[in-house]
Amino acid sequence: MGFPNDFLWESAMAANQAEGAWNEGGKGPGIIDYLTGSREDGKRFLTLELSKDEKYPNHEAVDFYNNYKKDIALFGKMNMKALRFSIAWSRIFPEGEGEPNLEGLKFYDRVLEELEKYKIQPIITISHYEMPMKLYTEYGGWRNRKLIELYEKYAKLLLDRYGKRVRYWITFNEINVLLSGFASYKAGGLIFTEEDNREEICMQALHHQLLASAKICNYAHRHYPELKMGCMIAYITKIFSVSSSPINSAS
Repeated sequence: MGFPNDFLWESAMAANQAEGAWNEGGKGPGIIDYLTGSREDGKRFLTLELSKDEKYPNHEAVDFYNNYKKDIALFGKMNMKALRFSIAWSRIFPEGEGEPNLEGLKFYDRVLEELEKYKIQPIITISHYEMPMKLYTEYGGWRNRKLIELYEKYAKLLLDRYGKRVRYWITFNEINVLLSGFASYKAGGLIFTEEDNREEICMQALHHQLLASAKICNYAHRHYPELKMGCMIAYITKIFSVSSSPINSAS
């Protein structure tokens, strides 16, 4: 029994993992831009102010921003039928609110043009750990209900611009990891004090994200009924070691 003809063989990436160009093209800083590279123990650290003594790997990543044509050509050569990628919220709304950054939108226009040239189906993730840092410093991240309104404005802009070109959409990447350890910062822009009720804040933030997801799905179904809207959850089956060294073996 083979795969159906319309089965989508795809690759996947996120803007924060691939684009680099963290301060180019009008982009504002995102929450991931403040995470250091892995140290000897394999852990990354959050620095609320950027330090010259630290390495921030997402600042450069694989430089998809400047190499997207070559990279997409390679996807085409591999006969990929689809590419899942995210749009960086902080590239479209550098501070999370105000007017959109047209230079950022034009970048994604060009990405879609290249995908169309190679007949690669785009699957867009609207939010994949790229919340503008200003939404943490100003509102405390997704613990604040204000983010529903700001996300809705951002997501509607994407749907109105690309709804006729992109059929498949994911509202949030791995929405459930907001409840898991340090991932609550990456997924929700949450930082806690010793006095905070961590579980309560995480559940409230997740509630806000679910409401935002429902609102934008409802908008899409009303205005673009042909679109396929969904959400992604994480299913982690194994913890892998940071390197092949025996001292880092998972046990």
